[in-house]
Amino acid sequence: MDSNNEVEPPKATILVDLGGVFVHPPEDYTLTTSESTVTLGRVLSSSIWMEYEMGKITEQECFTQVADLYGFQVKDLEAVVSDLRESLTYDQQMLSVFHAIKRRTTAVEIILVTNISEPEYRALRNRWDEDFWRTFDGVYASWMIGLRKPSLRFYRHVVRSTRSLPQRTFVIDDRPENVLAALSLGLRGTVNTDAGVVFRELLNFIEDPVKRGLTFLRQNAGKLHSTTQEGDSIEENYAQLLVLEALQDWSLVDLRRPPCLWNFFSGKPKYTSQTYPDDMDTTALALVAIDYKPEIAHQILDKMLGNVNEDGLAQVYFDKSRPRVDAIIALNVLVALHKYGRGYELPETLDWVHHILLNRAYIYGTRYYASPEWFLYYASRLLLHSKDPSLEEKLGALLRARLVERTGVDGDAFCLAMRLLACNSLGIRNHLDRERLASMQQEDGGWEPSAMYVFPTDKKTVGNRGTTTALAVKALQDAIKCDGEDPCHNCQSREQICEFQDSNDNASTSRRYAASFEERCQHMDNLCERLEGLAKTLSDCIATAQRSTSIQSSGAASISNSIPPARHEEQTALPHSDPVIDIPDIGEVPDRSPGFGLGAVSESSGNMQGHDTQTYPTPVDAVGHMVADSYGRLRYIGGATNKMMIEAVQNLSPGGASKPIRSIDKNNEISLPFFIQGQVWPELPYLPQPQDLARPPQYVSDLLVGIYFDQLHYTFPILYKPDFMRRYHLMNAGARTSAKRDTAVGRGFLSVFFAVCACASSLLPRAPGSSSLPGIEYYQKALLLHFASSGEVFLEQVQCLGLLALCSAGWNTLSQSWRFAGQAVRLAQDLGLHVSSLKGLSIDTPSPTEYVEAQVARCTWWSVFTLDCLMSICLGRPMATDEADCCCDLPFDISNEDLEHGIPPAPSINSHLSSTSSPMTGFLALTRLCRIAARVHRFYSSNRIRGRDSTLSDDWTHLLPTLDGFVRELDEWLQKLPNEIRFSANLTQSGPNLTMCVIVFILHSGTIMNLYRFVLPCLNLRYASPTNHIYGWIQTPCSPLLPNYNVPFVSPPHPLPNPCKPLCRMHQRRPQLHPGRRTDPRASPAVTLPGLLRAISHHIRYLAPQHDGGREITGLASGRKECIDVPG
Repeated sequence: MDSNNEVEPPKATILVDLGGVFVHPPEDYTLTTSESTVTLGRVLSSSIWMEYEMGKITEQECFTQVADLYGFQVKDLEAVVSDLRESLTYDQQMLSVFHAIKRRTTAVEIILVTNISEPEYRALRNRWDEDFWRTFDGVYASWMIGLRKPSLRFYRHVVRSTRSLPQRTFVIDDRPENVLAALSLGLRGTVNTDAGVVFRELLNFIEDPVKRGLTFLRQNAGKLHSTTQEGDSIEENYAQLLVLEALQDWSLVDLRRPPCLWNFFSGKPKYTSQTYPDDMDTTALALVAIDYKPEIAHQILDKMLGNVNEDGLAQVYFDKSRPRVDAIIALNVLVALHKYGRGYELPETLDWVHHILLNRAYIYGTRYYASPEWFLYYASRLLLHSKDPSLEEKLGALLRARLVERTGVDGDAFCLAMRLLACNSLGIRNHLDRERLASMQQEDGGWEPSAMYVFPTDKKTVGNRGTTTALAVKALQDAIKCDGEDPCHNCQSREQICEFQDSNDNASTSRRYAASFEERCQHMDNLCERLEGLAKTLSDCIATAQRSTSIQSSGAASISNSIPPARHEEQTALPHSDPVIDIPDIGEVPDRSPGFGLGAVSESSGNMQGHDTQTYPTPVDAVGHMVADSYGRLRYIGGATNKMMIEAVQNLSPGGASKPIRSIDKNNEISLPFFIQGQVWPELPYLPQPQDLARPPQYVSDLLVGIYFDQLHYTFPILYKPDFMRRYHLMNAGARTSAKRDTAVGRGFLSVFFAVCACASSLLPRAPGSSSLPGIEYYQKALLLHFASSGEVFLEQVQCLGLLALCSAGWNTLSQSWRFAGQAVRLAQDLGLHVSSLKGLSIDTPSPTEYVEAQVARCTWWSVFTLDCLMSICLGRPMATDEADCCCDLPFDISNEDLEHGIPPAPSINSHLSSTSSPMTGFLALTRLCRIAARVHRFYSSNRIRGRDSTLSDDWTHLLPTLDGFVRELDEWLQKLPNEIRFSANLTQSGPNLTMCVIVFILHSGTIMNLYRFVLPCLNLRYASPTNHIYGWIQTPCSPLLPNYNVPFVSPPHPLPNPCKPLCRMHQRRPQLHPGRRTDPRASPAVTLPGLLRAISHHIRYLAPQHDGGREITGLASGRKECIDVPG
């Protein structure tokens, strides 16, 4: 871009009213009626006059109707109006305000907007000189457009016609209802009609307050003296040190550095003793504002630490005869100590400061500082200069809460500046106080002196225009965001380098000049040109499809034959399938909140794992593509219509029809309508940042992480342990070596870490009376970090939600777990994990990295699938996915550690006959069973079952083939169940296999009950014969699962298998228990564990004498409240 071609600032538009601003008609005009008098104002407020002002009726019609309405003579009204037309003049002083505005800048348009009829407007136009009318760049009168204020359509018409931005439009009107209507549309405005106030507000609107403030400071450099409320000047150092700290500009202040300690006064002391001692407050401020050599600074700090009272609190003066303590001065001393790494030497003072902040003791100020903002501002300085991460944990969240409480509270300019500086330092957006502070700027660019501190003996309040202006400039400067253009107008006007070139903050009023109508029109023109080509390409595609269809013998048959068959878990993906996801080497991925980088696109990553990392669409299957979103991450888009659109857009690229997709030039990248490149979601303003969330001490986190991977990991292996541990150690190393704890960890991984801690906390021993939700604090932090990633999609979100679902299930809050599992499934589908097998592995021997990529995708998908399946079956609710939509192979039967060491996974064929097993064996068995259980659950929830007429008794028999198919699948699963799982209850050592045995056994029994519960009441005794296949299955549903279960040993932590055998046999006798009873299958809820226990209790007398497990059932049923506690 040409450096001489400066970017013009956004045009400002001023809409000014005529009546009440330029014209002040007399209020003593009255019209005499037969009974009383009517004021002219009442006549002008009538609906008839409003119609007249909009040009809907003529002057004569208006006068006649108004006279009839109020009962006066038409000629009287004509005389009054004629007199006003001849006598009204405009306000010369107000007009000079707008002349001055025009002289100061050319980037402003002044528009006259008024409610006036055409005859009155013509009369004024002819009488008033051109000096008045030349001031305005346009006139919008009500009679011209047929609308009048305060109609919203009036303001929309004006803004549209003038091509103005609402946030850069200012309204001046004497009527509040008119200003309110304008403000509701995003305009700014005032009801003040005083010429001086209007001029000041317009200056603050059209000009940069920071630039004007700096100009004022430079014009008064070296003369920024403090004054009392009576105007008496005081020569002192403290106010100038505040200016120096805020702006770091020595040319603005007149300071002489003493050899060691500082004194408040730089000249003769006033309003105190003739001899004024050096003080801790000024000395501490100087240590922070000025860069001292370390050896000198520590000498001064040693003297300050020697000036502490018996309570361990820093005193005010270096004078033993003045033993005073002030909270704000003590806090300022802490700031200096923490800047040089010695804050730990005043623990009593820090504890006092913490209690002041906690109990809001600062609210009434102190002896020397009357405003509570002093304390909050100095507390923010303490966090800013401290290198101690524990201090952020102790004060950070509390200080943010206290600042939010003060937002919007009345205060002078100095108070607002300190409050805004504190908010900026802690990342709190305070738009309200920023606008109020900017509006207080005076015409010369400075701010009025505000009450800073007090001389308590003589009750003198001291202020300083320079200090107030410096802090206000700094506060507004830090709050302003760049507008996103190059060069940025906001930064260029202040002669600074852009600090936020990639910012996309919608709060900035001058952001994105491309929002102007001219650029929008140009964008629309370009879009229309591209759409023309797109339409032609679509037409060609349709014509080609029609020609190819006509060649086929049967159109319908050809379409059916062209649809590929459904793929199942055992099928191998095509070797030439395009990749659905690209997972970079885990050890090389920097954590920048998106975390693992599943499907991510990085400019610097190059060719990852041999797969392209293009941002243009990548075909996945016959109707699916991976498309880059606005963050550059790949997301799955399916559907035949979308496929046609993507192919058409790709053909529009240069050589698109002749080149393969992978050879498309990155410079000719095609934008797609699914996502707007570069447009990202704004961060939620009230959620904490990752560094604001305190992590547990390392010994606690080590314990929790160890428990999770020892006891929970392979039950639902949603994480890849080697990658998690690498990033976990990196997080701990960053916390030990870095001043900011968030440098080594991002939002995505941190949410997973807190979710792991929440899951593991449930396994820790609990003291009596402790919370029923162990780990709730980690659960909440993980949830906050997940919510903070709105608009983004990455792998850690899936993992976090899956772990939170597992944690919620552990608390027995099953509805919450069901919701989390469903959300995790949706995010996994967004990333394309449900079709990850279409990516395929290399034709030759796949690399270890490819195995890791495939294993991560498969484990993540099937973990959330099984969680969703279990929760849906337990609650009798729909699942979030259908297995028919999935094309994802089961994970490899190999541990994370072996896979990380490069050991290739063994073939999965006949894994149940293998002599060795891995920790993944149980999860694979559970996943296979979940797939069958999900189909049974969906079959039962289908309309043909849900809508059956309860009066029909025998029509269920036509469903027997379907039921028989499910029976064969369950039988096949049972036969292939690995022995390590099947016989785990008979082993002397418990482990993950026993846990999986319990889980799959309960799910297997529940699946059988779900399969037959709607036909059991309809079974007659004639079906209960040894030759009936269905009845035979019911008689022996699960007995092979635990063939040697009579061995009297069960691991103590797993008491469920003892009652499991009689529990699953409970429904063997159910058709014979109540052969004549019928129930409506639509009224039966899904099988849940509490329902199972209630059924056991109901049939306990029948079951106990006939089964050796009767006593176990009795104990389980009687103790069900201890076993299960499902909230409301």
